[in-house]
Amino acid sequence: MYCEDWVASNAGLEAGSMSSQRIGELLASFGLAERNAFYGSWYGYIREREYIALDITSVSSYSEKIGVCEWGHYRDGENLPLVNICMLLGENSGLPVYQTIYNGSLRDVSTLRSTMAEFSALTSASELIIMMDKGFYSAKNVNMILEEYKAGKNCRFLMSIPFTSEFALSQVESERGGIDSLAKVVLTNGAPIRGCTSLRNGRRT
Repeated sequence: MYCEDWVASNAGLEAGSMSSQRIGELLASFGLAERNAFYGSWYGYIREREYIALDITSVSSYSEKIGVCEWGHYRDGENLPLVNICMLLGENSGLPVYQTIYNGSLRDVSTLRSTMAEFSALTSASELIIMMDKGFYSAKNVNMILEEYKAGKNCRFLMSIPFTSEFALSQVESERGGIDSLAKVVLTNGAPIRGCTSLRNGRRT
């Protein structure tokens, strides 16, 4: 929306008009190979400085001409066909590292597996460290990533767990008796908090 203003107020290569129509024409001129080459180079540039955050969102549409627009899981409550947009972002910059779209009927576990495979192949990354919000938490997703790790793919992840999960509640309850101790004080920029880490082996279901 504000690209034309940004180009006009920042130093860079002469880009000419960056109106909405011009941007559409420019993006349409890039093929899949060009986009993937850019993503691979960009990840190579930022990989030592940023963790990767992953998010999937669904966009509803009235269009009958978008092939990947299908009936699926409605996150926003609209009873319309969907397109799933999956994006990997640099944690600090907030800039996209990779993005792709999937059929609206696919579940998160399918899109997560596909995205990880595509991104690993694209970047030849020896290690991925991915952060995900609690919307990704499920036994299927966690076990899938652990299986990838056991298969030799070095992928580590940080995933928030909702307190609707019995697993999360049981872990908190198991630490309740000993959490109020100096050894479990975590210093932060603000007020100190209490916390602990525990190593768990095997699958989580």
